[in-house]
Amino acid sequence: MENIKNLLGLRIHNECIMDRFTWSLVMACERIANKFVGKPESTCAEKEMGPLEARVKIVEGEEDKAYKKALRLLAKLRPAYKKYLPKRGKGNKIPDFSDTLKKKMRLAVWVGTGNEIPFGNLREVLVKNLLKERGYTYRRSDLKWYRGGLCVGKDLFDALEHLEKLEAVDRSRLTVSF
Repeated sequence: MENIKNLLGLRIHNECIMDRFTWSLVMACERIANKFVGKPESTCAEKEMGPLEARVKIVEGEEDKAYKKALRLLAKLRPAYKKYLPKRGKGNKIPDFSDTLKKKMRLAVWVGTGNEIPFGNLREVLVKNLLKERGYTYRRSDLKWYRGGLCVGKDLFDALEHLEKLEAVDRSRLTVSF
C-alpha cells in the first residue's frame, strides 16, 4: 500500500484526498490566478492558458500510466479490484479510468496505509448513507436516484432536495464536497 501511495503521491488538501496530478493542476491554476490578480492590465489570458493546456496534456498521459500500475498493484492486495483489470486475450490495455474509480482507489490506499478518512470525503459518504436509510436508491443503469419507483434526481443534490421536502435535514452536518 505504501508503494501505491507514493506512486500516486497522495496528500490531503481542502479535507479531501488528492493525487499528485490534481495537486499540480491546482497549483498551476493558483499561480495563474495570482498573476491575474497582481497584474491584470499586462497579463493576457491566452498567453497564460497555452502553457497550462500543454501541461494538462502531459499530466494526463502520466496519470493514466500511474493509475494503471496502481490498479495492478491494488488488485493483488485487494481482490475486489480485479474486476477493473482487462480480461485475458484482449491485450494489455485498461479502459479509461472514471473519476469514481480513481476516488475509490485513492480512498482504499489512504485507509489501507493506516490513515483516517478525511472529513471532506466522509461528508459524501454521510449524505449517501442518509439517503439509503430513508429508502433512496441509486440505479447505475439509469444514473439517477430513486425513491421507490419515483425518479427524484440525477445527483446527490437533487435527491437531498427531495428528502428536504419530506422532512427537515440538518445540512451543516451533510455538506457535500466534490
